[in-house]
Amino acid sequence: MTFILEKLNVLSYNAARNRHAKHRNRKFPSLPYRKIQSLIEYKMAWNCYRVHYVNAKNTSKTCSRCGCVSKIKGQFLNARNAATGQIDIS
Repeated sequence: MTFILEKLNVLSYNAARNRHAKHRNRKFPSLPYRKIQSLIEYKMAWNCYRVHYVNAKNTSKTCSRCGCVSKIKGQFLNARNAATGQIDIS
């Protein structure tokens, strides 16, 4: 079994470049992303599972069923194979 995570170490850097970053800059440094990652890695290794890191680019636009990258319309992701689902679920 493999546990898949996004590379969380770039979140605070990307938030600082955002034009709405003033509000977010107060929240991001307070969240211990690296600590959460290390705890997940530790628990998964303890149970003989692997942790795989993926690039965060287009993860919200990628269909979990077919893997195609498409546009987001509202809160729904429309894939080429007519698989339509909510962003949070797919």
